[in-house]
Amino acid sequence: MQKGQDVVRLRHYVCPHCGTPVGNREVGMKKLAEGKKNILCVNCEKRLPLRDELEELFSSPDTKQKVTKLQEQSASALETQSAERALVGEIISSVALAGQIARELPVSEKGIDMEIEFKTDSGEPTGKKIYLNLKSRLSENPEAIKILRTKQGEVRWLEASGQSEGERFDVMAVRRWRDRALEPNS
Repeated sequence: MQKGQDVVRLRHYVCPHCGTPVGNREVGMKKLAEGKKNILCVNCEKRLPLRDELEELFSSPDTKQKVTKLQEQSASALETQSAERALVGEIISSVALAGQIARELPVSEKGIDMEIEFKTDSGEPTGKKIYLNLKSRLSENPEAIKILRTKQGEVRWLEASGQSEGERFDVMAVRRWRDRALEPNS
């Protein structure tokens, strides 16, 4: 009912007492629209409900409140997942533009969601990697660099050392990290 437009539910009423179908369903639907709860069966003359048990359950204030809460949680989870996927895409793009290798790990272990492997100037993989934690949860892994999006929409990375502001995450930052990782003393 929330998403549908011009949707009409056609009801077919059958007396639960004697099994007689209601001959004119439009009358039943009209009475329901008027707020009536039941109508009289023309055969056994007992009352038959215009709404089924499921409708009664979903019309209760308690159920409506639970449904609203679940919808809000679902929307929030979808928004978070969407933002995380966009962040992954930005990281992969920036790393590729910097000429390096980004790998998203299929199962995040200990807060490590991605790795960047650095290449030599000739394009050969070096085996030197940094590990990234992309989600809002903080990694227990001291080797993982935190990647986050600020409220202003800027992507930043923070070393595990706990710096508060971090460095802007872009192609040049990836290149600087590469240069640090490939220094002869590292």
